[in-house]
Amino acid sequence: MHETTGLTHSTVAATALPRTALAPVAARPAPSASGLTVDLIEDLSGFAALEDDWRALESRAPCAEYFCSFDWCWVWWQHFGAQSGAAPLLLTIRRGSGLVAIMPLALESAGPYRYARLMGAGTGQYGDILVDQTLGDRRPLHTALWTGLKRARIDTLHLDLVRDDANLAAFLAPLAKCAGQEEPSYEVVTGNFADFDAYMASRPSSLRKDLRRRRRRLSEQGAPAYGLVTDPDAIAKDTVRAVELKRQWLAERGLHGRFLARANVGDWMADIAQRAHGRGRLHFSVLRVGGNLAATQIAFGSEGRLVGYFGAFDVAHSRHSVGKLHLEDHLADIFDSRVTLDLLPPADSYKAEWATPGIHARSYTLPVSAVGRIVSLVHNPVQRQRLKRAYLALPGALRASFAARVLGLAGTIKRAATGGARRTSHTPLSQAKDQQS
Repeated sequence: MHETTGLTHSTVAATALPRTALAPVAARPAPSASGLTVDLIEDLSGFAALEDDWRALESRAPCAEYFCSFDWCWVWWQHFGAQSGAAPLLLTIRRGSGLVAIMPLALESAGPYRYARLMGAGTGQYGDILVDQTLGDRRPLHTALWTGLKRARIDTLHLDLVRDDANLAAFLAPLAKCAGQEEPSYEVVTGNFADFDAYMASRPSSLRKDLRRRRRRLSEQGAPAYGLVTDPDAIAKDTVRAVELKRQWLAERGLHGRFLARANVGDWMADIAQRAHGRGRLHFSVLRVGGNLAATQIAFGSEGRLVGYFGAFDVAHSRHSVGKLHLEDHLADIFDSRVTLDLLPPADSYKAEWATPGIHARSYTLPVSAVGRIVSLVHNPVQRQRLKRAYLALPGALRASFAARVLGLAGTIKRAATGGARRTSHTPLSQAKDQQS
């Protein structure tokens, strides 16, 4: 990872710079006729120095997903990004001295080929950038984004699950050919119903009957108790346990979760959950049976919305459908707040019992250079979705071993192309800021 004692600034002329792997990026501000200035930050100290401005921007974008927050990106970088061999690349757009937008990227390379993803890719559910909600005409912003991407000498930009109402959606609208298949989110819009009872009355009678029957049988194992987790130590403990339960569920189904296969994912999720709690953006609900965690949902809130980020349940209670029983309790809990609960893509069959299709999302591979246009012909969301469908069609006994072999081979190829992933120790935020001064 490239580090300096300040922000990196160099000539705008990309042709004068060598295309070496993760070379320092041109970062001189570029004022435009609209008054917007594009700046590139590609060192850890500059990343840390953005905290106050970034958080202030969050307050001017109350509808933004938590995945765009400083906390999400910083914690992701500390646990995953710094260990992957990537380099931070933050596109900041200012009007005067005020930050009006930020696109936080992780930049990687394979030889001369340079590609970027949003920070948090693989952990965040929706891809977007953070934009001041009071910003008017977005066309100058889109021009500034394109200017920044060009100056960063990125070949391709990979964006996962960009919602049709995201800040990035209008920027990407002319690039539909770069998009994968639409995936609907499933949403429970509580404001469409008089109360929770009215909502449940709208659900299939077979679902309501099944829930009553399973709740009676579960009670024979011990009284089920729903509640919220608000103590920071309990948040960490229950988060780690939720990750363990999810891994057990995947193993039972013969699935391989690439994200959950990482050894430190429990620590990462506990860290981000605690930080979200400190910011008032965490809704961590659990269903316990006999005092033990039977089902849980980690959700993140924004203005008017709650995103059901991570759910898990104990496979020992599978026959009691504890995941559904917990979801029923969860909905009853939040209904009076009149928020919309987003159950997220993909369109799993159980979601249709509880929710209706909402805003669609799609993934993009955006070619920025001539090299990127060639690569994107074979490495794009459409091809990735085809491979995923082929993988899911395999017998359960073969899925996990096949995925592990493929991912191992991909890692070997990547390390050979990059000369080996660089490993960087965890850097406290205060220490990174000291490097800036």
